[in-house]
Amino acid sequence: MLAGAALGTLEPRSIIEPIREANPTATYFEAEATAIDTVSKVVTCESVVCEGVSCELRDFEVPYDLLVVAVGASTNTFGVKGVKEHCLFMKQLSDAIAFREQLGYAFEQASLPGLSEEQRREKLTFVVIGAGPTGVELCGELRDFVAQDVPRLYEDLQRFVRVVLLEASDKVLMAFDGDLQEAALQKLRSDEQGIAIEVRLSAGVREVTEEEVLLSDGSTIRYSLSLWAAGIGTLDFVRRTAEALPAQAAHADEARGRLAVDSWLRVA
Repeated sequence: MLAGAALGTLEPRSIIEPIREANPTATYFEAEATAIDTVSKVVTCESVVCEGVSCELRDFEVPYDLLVVAVGASTNTFGVKGVKEHCLFMKQLSDAIAFREQLGYAFEQASLPGLSEEQRREKLTFVVIGAGPTGVELCGELRDFVAQDVPRLYEDLQRFVRVVLLEASDKVLMAFDGDLQEAALQKLRSDEQGIAIEVRLSAGVREVTEEEVLLSDGSTIRYSLSLWAAGIGTLDFVRRTAEALPAQAAHADEARGRLAVDSWLRVA
């Protein structure tokens, strides 16, 4: 539901629930797991302890009988230059809030007097990189926002909005069925709501600068807001855990930094 929160369809508080209320039978510690000792069956954790304005990190250990690792993933930038510095992401609630703020800022800037049509178009060009579920859903929410809310909030700006979806492969929603891929592509490119998403397939990103997205074919796109939704990577915690388990070495090529498991999701 992050895409909905990013465009105001949902409020952030509507898609989260305090863990203490969600499962009152669980004991919850607000901390970061930093290491696992599979021999002693202990998880080392790190918490932030604040007294007044002074804060420090403190370690503690949690023993276990059965351990479930479900820490999620990080954003994979594939080493593309400028992505971490200039792109927004959509992995956490804070990312959705940041996108919403930047989107509002873009429209406010585009509504200022004295701008040419080209300047307004540049300030309202939004680039989404990656046509997986995250990128496609965000584009759908963004188009709804432009079609339904922009005419009400920014009466004269709708015609300047440009939404570009870039995908390095030749398909959107690569992991899904072909019929669904084709239906999604047609829907994205349809202008039935008064705005069509500009979907560019086989469009690899070479670099992202503060003002432009540079593509592998040599073309560039000037943008106001760029969002990277091109892939997921592993967290350092997971990589360190895999490296600490000798049995993981045999699956390193296949796991690619993740924890290798068997058919019952038991860690090798």
